[in-house]
Amino acid sequence: MSDNSRIYAILYDRDKIDTEELHRSVSRSNMVRRWWHHIKSLYLIKSDYSAAEIAEALPRSMREAGFLVIEVNLQNSSGWLSDKAWEWISRRQKEKSM
Repeated sequence: MSDNSRIYAILYDRDKIDTEELHRSVSRSNMVRRWWHHIKSLYLIKSDYSAAEIAEALPRSMREAGFLVIEVNLQNSSGWLSDKAWEWISRRQKEKSM
């Protein structure tokens, strides 16, 4: 059975937002099936919702600082990350192909 959820990146300026509030929002949200936070100003999340719906659900305080929610293609990814980070990405890639 194919997984129809998508991966989104949430990018933000960590110097301008309450990072603890954002973390609570992401980690406790029923909109987020899985999340990844191995880079300080980035969350990767797996969700069945649209980018607009996710953005609307983020803490209102983030709007003044600015942020971006954008769909990403993990099948076309590269970089220098920890093994743990790459394991998360690899598992999400496999979920998409099942």
